Formats: sequence, structure tokens, C-alpha cells
Amino acid sequence: MYGSETWTVTKKMAKKLNAAQTAMERKMLDVKWQDHITNETIKQKTKIPDLMDRILRLKWKWAGHIAQMTDNWAKDLTVWHASSKRKPGRPRKRWVEEIKKSHGNNWHNIATDREKWSGMEEAFIQQWKLTG
Repeated sequence: MYGSETWTVTKKMAKKLNAAQTAMERKMLDVKWQDHITNETIKQKTKIPDLMDRILRLKWKWAGHIAQMTDNWAKDLTVWHASSKRKPGRPRKRWVEEIKKSHGNNWHNIATDREKWSGMEEAFIQQWKLTG
């Protein structure tokens, strides 16, 4: 998960990460598919938090950290708007689009208030799970 706060998370990536986590949990408990034990039961036994929740929390905290910076190249890159044309076809998803989707283009102004930003974290995670 190193550097996951800067990932552009897609549905495909989330599905792969979820499958990997489930496979690891099954391996930890030495449970085979033939045992017919559900993934929910496995998760209850291991009590390991969901990987996507952790990644989204890290991303949310990183976005708040970036927004609260004064003069830094990381902030400049995050809020930078390209002046060149993109290639034809569907544009690739950008890192900041997930944050903008939940809080609009003005998210960095909201993030400067640390307490308010921290309180909005759970809503961001739930919205991402609904829309992905």
C-alpha cells in the first residue's frame, strides 16, 4: 500500500485488490473454496479492515495535507490545469477527480479547515463505494 494515497483508484483496481485481500485471508486461515465458507465469515474471523477503506482514508488525508500546504510543488501539481489538448478518446481518470466528484472544484478551500475536512472523510469513502 506504499504510495496508495497518490493512486488513481478504478473499479478494476478495487476489484483486484479485494480479490487479493480475500485470497490472503483465506490462506491465513487455511480455508479452501471446497470448504464452502463465505468471504463474510472469513472477514469476521480475521477482523482485518477492508483494504479499499484504508486506501481511501490515506487518499483523503493526503488531499487534506496537500490543500493545507502554503507554497509547495506538490500542491502546485495537484491544482494545476493542463493547457495542452488531451489525446482523442476517453480521458484517463486523474487523481483529483475522485475528490472533486465528492466535494466539487473548490475542495482545496474546504480542506483548509482541518476539523471540517476530517469530519467529511467517512462520507467520501461511502460515496466512493456507491459510485466507484
